This record gives sequence, C-alpha cells and structure tokens, in this order.
Amino acid sequence: MCAWSDPFLSDEDDRRLSDKLAEFGLLAWNYQAGEVVSLTNLTPAINQWSESPEILGAVGLAVTEHEGEKSQLWLDQFHLFLIPRMQQGRLVGRLVLMSRDGGQPHTKMLESLCHRADIDFDSFMREIGELPERTSKQVDEIAGMLAWAVEEHERSCKHRGTIVSVTEELTASFEELALLYALRTTMEDVRHPTRTVIQVCRKLTEMSSFRWALARFASDQAIASRLSGELIVTGTPAHPRGELRLVADLLASEMDRLEREERVFAGGPRNTRVGEIVAFPIRSGNCVAGVLVAQHSERDIQYTSNEIKVLESAAASLSVVLDNASLYEQQSAMFLGILEALTASIDAKDPYTRGHSQRVADLAMELARKAGLSPDECERVHISGLVHDIGKIGVSEAVLRKTGKLTNEEYDEIKRHPEIGYRILRDIPNFEDILEGVLSHHEKFDGGGYPQNLAGNEIPLVARVIGLADAFDAMSSTRTYRQAMSRQDVIAEIMRCAGTHFDPDLVKHFMTIDLSAYDEALARDAAFGEEEDQQQAA
Repeated sequence: MCAWSDPFLSDEDDRRLSDKLAEFGLLAWNYQAGEVVSLTNLTPAINQWSESPEILGAVGLAVTEHEGEKSQLWLDQFHLFLIPRMQQGRLVGRLVLMSRDGGQPHTKMLESLCHRADIDFDSFMREIGELPERTSKQVDEIAGMLAWAVEEHERSCKHRGTIVSVTEELTASFEELALLYALRTTMEDVRHPTRTVIQVCRKLTEMSSFRWALARFASDQAIASRLSGELIVTGTPAHPRGELRLVADLLASEMDRLEREERVFAGGPRNTRVGEIVAFPIRSGNCVAGVLVAQHSERDIQYTSNEIKVLESAAASLSVVLDNASLYEQQSAMFLGILEALTASIDAKDPYTRGHSQRVADLAMELARKAGLSPDECERVHISGLVHDIGKIGVSEAVLRKTGKLTNEEYDEIKRHPEIGYRILRDIPNFEDILEGVLSHHEKFDGGGYPQNLAGNEIPLVARVIGLADAFDAMSSTRTYRQAMSRQDVIAEIMRCAGTHFDPDLVKHFMTIDLSAYDEALARDAAFGEEEDQQQAA
C-alpha cells in the first residue's frame, strides 16, 4: 500500500523518495489522517527504530503538538522538520524529516526508546553516529529545498493524475467508438442478424477486460425469427452453457423493474453463483426481447463506469439490430407474399399451370442447395423461380390455353415472355440476379435456346438452375396439349438432355433431390384445380 494514500503516488514514488532522503542521511515519516508510516531507508537498526510503534507514536505526537511549525528541536539534538503536504490547495498531511544538528545526542531518552522498542542500543548509536552533522542553517536550507521538491512533485502528480484520467476517458471512448465502428460494418446486413450479434459479443471480449459475453433472445414470434430463442456466447466462460442460459433468462425477467445503476449483479441473479456480472436489456419496441451479459476477466475487481457504458452502448445497438432484422423479415414476407399473389394470378391465366411458379421456385432452391450455393444465393434463386414466368402476363390467354399445336407466330409470342418479364422487373432495385433467371431460363446448354442463344457457362447459373426445375415441372404436369409424363420418363429425358439442354453438373445434383415434398405440392395443386373446376361447372 502506498504510504502517501494518494491515488497518483505509487510504491515506486515512495521508494524513490526514500532513496533520495537516504542520500542526505535523513530519517523520514509520512503523517496523514493521524497515521504515521516510516519512509526511512538507512541502516537495519535505524530502520527498525524508525518503524517501531514507540517512535511512530512519538512522531505523531510531535506533529500534533507542533502542527503550525515547520521545524523544531526534538530528542535532544535531533532536529525535526514538518513539511506540509497539499492536495488541491488543502493540507492533507505532513512529511516529517529528522537530522542530527551537531554534537552527541543525550543517550538516556534514546536508550529508553531503544529498550522499549527491543533494539540493541549500542548498534543503534554506532549507526546514528555515522549520519552527517549539520548546522541549523544547513538544515533549514535542506528543509526548504525538500519542501519545494515535495511541492513540485505533488504538482506533477496532480498533472499526472489528470493525464491518467484523460487517458482512461480516451481509452473508453476509443473502445466505444471501435465497437460502434465494428457494428457499423455489420449492421447493414439485416439478413444475417446472428452474425452481427456474434461480432458484438466477440468485440466486447477482444476490446475490453470482459472474460466472456453473451446475448440471449426470447422465443417470441414478434422478434426476428433468426434470433428467436438464440443464445450466443463468446469468450471463455467458466460455467456450462445451460447454466448461462438460466442466468440470462432470469436476468431478462428482471430487466424491466431495474434502474440503470442496478445492472451489476454480485453472485448473479437469485444466487446462481456465476460471480459478479453486468447486464443490460435488449429491447424490441418497449418490450425486453433479450439481454446482453458480460463478466470481468478477474475476480474482485469492480466494473468501471467505462466498461458499463460500453456494454450499455452494445445493448442499445443490438436493440437496433433486432428491430431492423424484424422489420426486414416483415418486409421480406410482405414482398414474397406480393410475388406469390402475382405469380398465382399469372398461373391462373392457364388452369393447367396452377402452382407451377411456386413448385419451380421450391424445386430450384433445393437444387441450388445441392449445388452448394450459399443460403443467400438459394433465397435469390427462389425469388427468381417465383417470377420466372411473369412475362406471360403479356401473352394472350388464347395462346396460353390453346390445346392444339402452336403456329410459328404463336410460338414466337410465347418465346417473348422472358424479355417481357425482364422489362417488367428491371427497374426494381437489387434485382440484377433475379433478372438473370427471368431472362435466360429458356437458354439451352448447347446454345439452342432463347432469347439470346447463350451456351454453357455464358448462361447465368441461376437461369440454368431454374431452367432445369422448370422443364422437370413442365414434363411432370398435365398441360393443355398433353398429359403428364411418368416420373421414369421425365428422369430419362433429363438424363438424355444433360449437356445439350441442361448443365450436366446440375443434372447430377438434381438426381440426389428427395422429390416427396414436390410430389405432395403437385398432388395438392391438381386436387385444388379439379375442385375449382367442379365449382365453376356447377
């Protein structure tokens, strides 16, 4: 413990002061708040004498009896100096110095003190005799210089304290800004909120002294489905995941009734014994939808206001992430609903193609998964599959429903639907890859398709995927001009056309798809169509 009881003076400061005073042959004590601590660093016997309770008590008594004086004679011919210690203009203690003032000290008092302190008197006298003698004038000059040095040192310590305080504030601000910057780079990706949450928790453990951090979200349909019920943990917690989940759930249930100052939990909530933790709510609107929790890397160290502030900022940011993700899912669901309604209306132009767009979209997405596309790419393939035939809105129903063979002119009209669909959708933002599937799903791998006669890898992958799914569904469904083909014949035809009509690699992946879900959808759409036809006939 630093003898100065000063937040800006360290043990190293004490050692340096003691060494410097020893060079002058001075004994020294620090007096503050009634407590006396020896700073002497001379010989063993003198050190023992200066630290004895008897001498410490005598020094304290001398200070209180001569509080207003800077120096006085004490213990016969020893001179005692009282140098005031100031802190922010207020007297907080004294530096007590003692030096020989010439001649030999009277031994009876010293002998009595040594005896009471259980110190060998002869050894003590030999060592005291080696201390330098000084005149009163020399002693006053040394005292004045030391008083000035102590004052300057305390002033520099004050400045050092200001620098330390500012540095801590800057460090905390940097940590907060770095965390917010890390959030900024991930928060735009509203389709993957889990990634953002992991990034936030990871940054908390990397950039601060938190040993671990976790985010727990409620199982609630009102929040983003990709976060509902999630428990995300980073760092190195000393407790099993199940216990951390219990702690987080208990904390979440208490968040609404707690003030900000009550976010630090000693021992965890309800004595769960995880140690002291700090937690803030993750909100969705006015409701607590989750909780962000962190624990210090070391025990018995209080959380600083900066650490708590950083965690609070992170929790507030995750609340924004949660709201944005929920809003995105709502808008996405509404968007897909509109697309499905639109494609259903297009399919309704030809009762024989009822459900065709939805089945193609689902089948194409499954093929995309088998081909190793990312979840985002699979989702885009699904959307493209939904709207791949939207251009048929510009084709007359007479042509679409014709039962006989199409004329060249009628076939040319059918062949225009990819370009019509492209023109309908091209002004929608971020639809570039969707448009590729709409425009090119009738291109053939050998270059014999339409509308641009693309071949091989010139055909966008999304279009190759949709083209294969589209052909499979067309052959598997009853149309105005023919009955549905058997599954065996459909598979045989696809195998035969691998490398000519279809990408041969995609054909290989297609053969691994479980078609049970597709068959259920096909039967359901057919039954619904028959029921609707019967109602119209009635």
